[in-house]
Amino acid sequence: MKTTIFRMLLRTLAPVMACVPLVAASMPILQVKNDILIGAKNVVVNEQNYDVTFTGGSCTEAFGTCGLSSFYFRDFETAQAASQALVDQVFVNGSAGMFDKDSSLTNGCQTYASYCNVLTPVAMDGSVVIGATAMNYSGGARSEIVQKFYRYADDAWPNLSYARWMPALAEVPEPNSVALIGIAFATMSLFRRRR
Repeated sequence: MKTTIFRMLLRTLAPVMACVPLVAASMPILQVKNDILIGAKNVVVNEQNYDVTFTGGSCTEAFGTCGLSSFYFRDFETAQAASQALVDQVFVNGSAGMFDKDSSLTNGCQTYASYCNVLTPVAMDGSVVIGATAMNYSGGARSEIVQKFYRYADDAWPNLSYARWMPALAEVPEPNSVALIGIAFATMSLFRRRR
């Protein structure tokens, strides 16, 4: 009787467990300090995970040294994809904050309530920083756009924040609890067959 119940349970759960992924999908983790969005971890750009921090002020203040060696992305297309990822994955309303509705909650843009430019720099032309910008407008509707952007390196603007990107640290994924139960049932069935 016990064997029959066990086999029925195993036959019922096996197809369900086969459909459950063994690892949790990576979602961006917003970094918030004193209600201000200071960055995010695990932002997906072109199928790669990155961490990003937002810093206001001039390029030199944001990077220490404002130059090509300070910028992680080197081409406009990747910077544009990174800016689009900010729009889609980071500037969102949720339990961590209303970052799409209120752009002044982004680090570097606290004193400017209308909109925030978050610049992902890729190049320098003399003293001009060139990159892609995620423009986050305040208000109820999602009105972000991504565009090519030029800014003097020494300028600090109240509505400008620099995005500092780096590859995300590889984390060991946690197995899904349903998958763990499935592994336990499979192990139990192997031990039963051996007896």
